[in-house]
Amino acid sequence: MTVRVRRHRRRRPDESIVFRATQMKKTRINPGGAYSKVIVVMHDPRFPSGERAIMKEAAGLRREYSKLAESMTDTIDELLGWNIVPPTSARRLPATQRMPSQDVTIQEWLPHSKTLHVIAGGWRARDGDIYHEKVNFELASNDLRAMQIGALDFIIGNTDRHTGNLLIDRNGVLWAIDHSLAFPTQKNPEPVTMDLFEYLDGRKIPDSILQDLRDLKEGD
Repeated sequence: MTVRVRRHRRRRPDESIVFRATQMKKTRINPGGAYSKVIVVMHDPRFPSGERAIMKEAAGLRREYSKLAESMTDTIDELLGWNIVPPTSARRLPATQRMPSQDVTIQEWLPHSKTLHVIAGGWRARDGDIYHEKVNFELASNDLRAMQIGALDFIIGNTDRHTGNLLIDRNGVLWAIDHSLAFPTQKNPEPVTMDLFEYLDGRKIPDSILQDLRDLKEGD
């Protein structure tokens, strides 16, 4: 059976620089996690010059289809209309004089954002009460988005949700990043689900989230 896939409701591919822009230059960084990331400056005549994005190269992706997991998570977020994942694209960059063609995942940069882990005090404070108080304060300030992220993680089977993969932007808004370990293939994956799920434990799923799930149609 062939199912016609409708256009996404929330945003179009040309609404973010990560989908079509070309790479101008890059700076290797390691903002956290087991693999290094790259900040890339992207160019597209439709956007202001020099917009930045986070790029993960194939060597930094943990599984062959990790780039698709990142992109598929963004697509599911888009279909639900939640806007809790920064626009993310799985792309093959063309070869240049210096580099062969390569498969990458590119995610829109959130300027002046910090991980929830850093805001709460980092590793030195990780086991203290103040750390968890700060985490719970930020989650409570974004209660619906925290619930949406929890629901999204359940849908995609995310095994890598922790405070280092939650961002707070300059407006205090919570975002979910780093979904390369979603859609696990092993029967009993080892989850890393701290803090967020402790905050959500025992909570009733809001009616608005249940309605968004009901509104999904075959072909979405």
